[in-house]
Amino acid sequence: MKINRLIKTLIGFCFFSLVSAEMCGTMERYYQLEGDRAMQCYQEGDADNPNIRNLHIPDNSTPIKNVRLYIHTFSNADGSFPSVSEGRVQQQMDYMNEVYEQYRIQFVWEYEVHPDENYSVVNNQEYNSNQIQLQYNVDPSMYHNIFVVSTSGVDWAGVSHFPWMYGSTTTIGATFVDENYFGHSNGGINPISGKTFVHEIGHALGLWHTFHGVDEVTNCGNCYEFASGEEGDLRGDFCSDTRPHPTNVWSCSDPGGDDCEGTPWGETPVNNFMSYSNDWCQEQFTWQQAGRMHAWLSTHEIGGWVVPFNPYEMGDPNNDSFTNIQDILLLISYITGQSEPDQYEELASDLNQDGNINIQDIIIMINMILGNSVNQ
Repeated sequence: MKINRLIKTLIGFCFFSLVSAEMCGTMERYYQLEGDRAMQCYQEGDADNPNIRNLHIPDNSTPIKNVRLYIHTFSNADGSFPSVSEGRVQQQMDYMNEVYEQYRIQFVWEYEVHPDENYSVVNNQEYNSNQIQLQYNVDPSMYHNIFVVSTSGVDWAGVSHFPWMYGSTTTIGATFVDENYFGHSNGGINPISGKTFVHEIGHALGLWHTFHGVDEVTNCGNCYEFASGEEGDLRGDFCSDTRPHPTNVWSCSDPGGDDCEGTPWGETPVNNFMSYSNDWCQEQFTWQQAGRMHAWLSTHEIGGWVVPFNPYEMGDPNNDSFTNIQDILLLISYITGQSEPDQYEELASDLNQDGNINIQDIIIMINMILGNSVNQ
């Protein structure tokens, strides 16, 4: 098994630089789980409403959402030859945070190697059975689980799980990435762009392919996006700032051709991470796509992946940068019912973190003011 695992790794890296990128498998999985429903333009959640999406389009004042990921990989039973090292995970995540930073999304992560030879190489049957997720997913309500695997006989470089699909935050929701497409290294014999993972996490946060409204729905049907862009907020990828187009097929050029009514497609978004253009030209999301990601994280159960944001320091519920008698008086007003704390004031006041504001918190605050050590 150790020799086979090593040979598979070496062969994968040798061929990676010689072949074009494999496809994203997310839509195939969606069709498998959702059937004909996947071809329609159902609004699956509040984030599909363009008005709600627009309310969530971030700007420089938008608090950053820190999304928790749990990154799994597999090795031989003795821990040798893990599919991906912690160093490559760090490279990939540094690049992820660089890409998503301007959209006010960042990622924090845990990393674990499972010494399980059953999954040292993963095939389609093992993936499609969901047995890996059912065995190894860690609290899908709190983490989006990632599996970086060595693969055999699959036709995808990565595959993810839309927020609205069955099990996204309960059982089988996860993103899988072939080890040969995970990481970020611009130099060397086999450079890895890291953009496959950028793309798949886009799906996990609610984004469709930019060509969804042309090549992944019924031709000229009620979800089809015409070249004119008419009803672009209600059809296809639900973003009118991503021009409709057929699949790019790993090219940085417009695919050309006409829509089902004979209108030329014209200029298309070859630089979008959610297209199938070559990695060389993928460099951005649109602001409506950013709004969709924020809206899904704010209005759906996947919001549980976000680290709670608390702008207040513990012990400073009035947020004046000091812990003093004014904060004690504020706690007394909460305890006696004279005033009601908002969620941040409550977090800053519950010093022993027992879910209640009470006399114990006042005692801890007094000790903080006096400079005494506090054992919570």
